[in-house]
This record gives sequence, structure tokens and C-alpha cells, in this order.
Amino acid sequence: MNIKKIVGTGTLLAVLCCSAFYFFSYRGHSRLDHALEDLLRGNYGAAEESLDKVDSSFPIALYKGYLAQLSGHFNDSDLLLQQALKESRNDKMTSEVLLAQAANAYFERRECEISPLLEKARRASLSNEYIPFFEGFVHYMQHNFSEALRHWAAFEPPQESDWNRTVFERLFSPSWLQLHFAHSLAEEGDIISARMVLEREMHLLSCQEEDLHSLGALFLGLTYLKESFQLSSLERNSCYKLAHFYFGQAGRTDRFFQEKKCLITHLKNECKSLFVNGEYTDWAISFTQLLHEWGASPALDEIAEALVPKLLQTENTALCKSIQEKFQGTRFHHVLSEQLMDTISRSLKQHESLNFPLVHANITSLAPTLLSSRLASMISEEIYASINHDADSLSHTCTYLNFWNALENSEERKVELIKKLMTHSEYLWQKEGQEKKGTRLMEIALGLAEERERDRMLKKMDGFLVGLYRQAEKTNMVRRLSLIHDALDYFAIGAKELVSPTLVANHLADAQYLLKTHNYALAMTHAEWILKLDKKNQEALRLLGISAYHLGEYTHALATLKELTNLDDYARKALILSKVFSSQEQERHLAKIDDSDCFNENE
Repeated sequence: MNIKKIVGTGTLLAVLCCSAFYFFSYRGHSRLDHALEDLLRGNYGAAEESLDKVDSSFPIALYKGYLAQLSGHFNDSDLLLQQALKESRNDKMTSEVLLAQAANAYFERRECEISPLLEKARRASLSNEYIPFFEGFVHYMQHNFSEALRHWAAFEPPQESDWNRTVFERLFSPSWLQLHFAHSLAEEGDIISARMVLEREMHLLSCQEEDLHSLGALFLGLTYLKESFQLSSLERNSCYKLAHFYFGQAGRTDRFFQEKKCLITHLKNECKSLFVNGEYTDWAISFTQLLHEWGASPALDEIAEALVPKLLQTENTALCKSIQEKFQGTRFHHVLSEQLMDTISRSLKQHESLNFPLVHANITSLAPTLLSSRLASMISEEIYASINHDADSLSHTCTYLNFWNALENSEERKVELIKKLMTHSEYLWQKEGQEKKGTRLMEIALGLAEERERDRMLKKMDGFLVGLYRQAEKTNMVRRLSLIHDALDYFAIGAKELVSPTLVANHLADAQYLLKTHNYALAMTHAEWILKLDKKNQEALRLLGISAYHLGEYTHALATLKELTNLDDYARKALILSKVFSSQEQERHLAKIDDSDCFNENE
């Protein structure tokens, strides 16, 4: 009897335990359902309270992660979903958690994490109904639009209403999918179908779905922009007008960052093309203003970079004025100005040719005061480097100086520059081989100076050159004396007082000695120098002609020796042979005649 009682009591307890388990299990599911109902009503606070009452044996972290996700707290959601992964009871739940994490990565702009999470979800459970959607989404993010269309076309959401479906449709509504599907169609060239889908969805969207409405407007604007690509340049105006209208409706929503980034790329490329080709520049400016309103700084920087070569190669004063009026004080105007100045600076440093009048016209239209002043300062820094690299004529330097003079309005800085040029010209005169360049720089400085300053400058030049002359005279540097004499004569200062019969006689004796020792080049230099002091000196003409003959300058020798009134034997032989050789030179078959016996070294 006692045994029967014990068995009966045990059976009863077992039944009670099972009943309790099913009772509490049902209560747990019931509270989850209550939380889902609160969620559907949009009462997130009540849903959270219901979740707090669910038994701890349930994987509550998953549902709290969903709730945080819908509330926009994606970082909190990630932490809860990490816990849910640890509590996962089966592969399907693991796959569900991983896809929820992929959704968080999208909204947090961590696009690089989406594909690895999808791959893990696929390995966990291929039966997850949302895998085709995310596969299409990954291809969409990679701009592989044909594959995105294929996967989305195969996606069929589950019919039963549960937490997973509810959260998914709140994050990625059917309208969201249709808008992205239409965008993919447009990118693949099916503009008409894309526009039909977009117009239908825009009509269905409620005023409360402002972000989706903005996204639809962006995509509609893109269809008109893409349609313009298919038209001739003369027929694009209406498409640009509609594209600008819809882009303008989109506003500055930041929710769809990646989608807008793709649209910005299209708009940026169109602006660059229009600016560079000089077509519809008014629309290019309007589209650039939209990019500015959207805060698309990298795109604006690229447009500015594309504009710089155009502003350096062709005159675009009207365009520059429009940019100045529309964008003054903005980042775009600043970046364009800076890139333009940087490019000009590099060209100046590398001694590349620039069309200064054209550049001047463009920069004064783009930023009338600031850029002109900066460019003048930039050119003044490069003038001296230009002098050092330029030829003796300083033609390149003159271009720099003329441009600088047109830009610079400060009389004080002009006077300062002239003083520096004069100082630099004196420095050039101290370097052998740079004397002609020094003379040319003096001439340029005089040309820049005011009339009242020129007499003072000439007096200073007179003192400087005469001082150099005295130094060269002491060391008998005939070549340098000749160059200094040329400079003095050119500027009509102090040359005559330096000439004396004694000086001429001394240099004449030196020239005769140099000819006798066969130093024909120096003999010729001395003779030329004497002729500058005494243009009719017969002995200097004789020495010059004979030296020129020995140096193979037969035409020069012939012309010089013909000026002699009396020819000695030496000069006569040189004249005759110069005439023969000069004639043969002109006929391009110079005879190789041995003239070593024609002249007596002691003559």
C-alpha cells in the first residue's frame, strides 16, 4: 500500500513539473508576443517592459538587440547581438543574428563589414529567407547593379509575422526595396522602367516618410541626368532642368549616405564635363551649388581641380565672375583659388610658359583683390630665379616684370623692386660672363622707374661702371674693359673721359705682341677694344683682319682688311686668301690649302 502511494505521488509530481514547464514556457512566448504587438503599434517603451518580464531562459538579448536597432541605437544593438550570438540555440538563429549585425553595419556606414557578415550567415543557414536580399544589397553597394537586380528579383519575404520580419520591414520597407530596385534599373540603362517605378512609389509614399521621399527624388533626378547623356548637346536643357528640380527636392538627408554618394559621383562628373567643354556652364554652376548644399566637399575639390587647366589655357572671365558671385566665401571658391595659385606657382618655379594676360584676366574676375596681390607677390619671388636661368636678353624675365607691374598697385613696392633689380644687376657685373645680362637688367630697371628717378639712377650707374672700368684697367682685362665701355656708351655716361692716346698705344702694343706669339683670339679681342676707343685706327684694323683670318673667319677678315688705306705684305696676303676662302665657303667646298709658307712669323 505504501509503495502504491509513493508511486502515485511521484507520478503526480512529474505531471505537475511538466505542467509548470509548459505553463512558464507559454507565459514566456506570450510575453514575447505582447512585446511584438507593442512594437507593431510603435510603443517601444511598452515593448521593452514586456521583454524585461520574459523568463531569463529565453534568448532575450536578440529581441532587445532588435529593439535597440529600431530605436536607432545601433552600437547598443551590436553589443546585445554579440551576446545573442553566444546564446544562440541553433543555426537559423545564428544566421538571423548575423544578418541583423549586417543591417547595423549599413546604418553605421561600416560597409566593409557587411559582406563578411553575410558570408557567415550563409554558412550558418542557407534556408534564411533574407539571404537573397542581403546578397543583392552587397552587389548594390559594390555598384554591381545587374547582380543586385537578379538577387532582389529572387527575394520573397516570409509570410508569417514574427520579430524578424517586423524588424526587417521597419528597416528595409517594400518602398525602400522598390526605390533601390529602380535605381539599379536606371544604372543599367533602363531609364523608362526605373522612372515608372519611382513615380509610382513617390505617389504611394506618405508625407511621414520624408527620407524615402527625398531618396526617390534623388533617383528621379538621376534618371533625367542619365537621359541627357543620350541627347545631343543642344537638346539637354529640359533634362537638366528636371534633374535640378528633383535634386533640389531631395534636401540634405544623411540617412542614405551611400546612395547619395553614388548620385554625387554622377553629378560631379557631369559638372566637370560641362565646365571643361564650356557647355551649359550655367547648369554646371547650379549643379555645383547643389553639391555645396549637400556638403560634398571631395566632389567640389575634384571639380575645382578640373577647372584649373581651363582657367590657365583660355580666357573665361564670364565664368570666373559667375563663380565669384555664386561661391564667394565658400569652400569651393577657396579651393579653386588655392589650386589655381598652386598651379601657377609650380609653373613659375619650373619656368614653364604662362599666358600672363589671360591668367590676369581670369584671376581678377575670380577674386579681384586677393589673388592679384598674392600673384604679384609670387611673381616677385620668382623674378630673380628667372633672371639666373634666362638668356642675356632677359625676354622671359621681362614678361614676368610686365605682368607684375600690371598686378602691383603699391608704388612703394615698385620702388623697392627697382632698387633690388639694380642691386642684382651690379651682382651680375661682378660675375664673369654675366656682364651683358647685367647691362640688360639695368636697362629694364630704368624702364620701370619714374622719370624723376632716372637721372639719379644713371649717376649711380656711372659711378659703378667707371669703378669697374678702373679695376679692369689695372689688371689689363681687355674683354671686360670692352664690355664696360659698351655699357657706358649705351647709357651715354662717362665713356669719353676714359679714352686717352696713351691708353690706345698701350693696348695696341699688347695686340701686336699677341699676334706675333700666335695668340690670335686675344689679339682680336684687343684690336676690337682699340677700335671702340678709336674707330679709324689703321693698325687696329690690320691686327683685327689678320687675327680673323687665322681664326678662319674669312668673311670678317675680308671686310676688315678692305677698310685699310695701306696694305703691307702680311695684310695683303691675308686679304687675298680671305677672298679666296670666303668665296669657296659660300660655294660650300672650301679648298684645303697649305698656307704655312705664305707668312713669315717675323713679319
